[in-house]
Amino acid sequence: DQYPRLAAANGRSMRAYLRPGDVLYIPPLWYHHVRSLEASVSVNVFWRGLAPDAYARKDLYGNRDLPAGEKALELARSAGRAVREAQLPEPYASFYAERVTAELERALRL
Repeated sequence: DQYPRLAAANGRSMRAYLRPGDVLYIPPLWYHHVRSLEASVSVNVFWRGLAPDAYARKDLYGNRDLPAGEKALELARSAGRAVREAQLPEPYASFYAERVTAELERALRL
């Protein structure tokens, strides 16, 4: 399965049924899917709610990953490559994946 966590994410999904005149706010970077049951109009409005230096210079609408987030994601990919290249067998690979995840949560105080 290409997306092993998709079923769990779908299990936590929310549904909203809007009536004429209703508005739905979707926070920045939230994945979403819309299906209209009848003719409708959808408007996307992007705005930048953080300090200007938090965004990439060319990100006019604030809809890209933040540079700090991009850097963190690359570090996570690098950590994954390090464990994979070491060819650690199970359960060692999973152990270190869980340990790295826990350390990240501690560092971010989540």
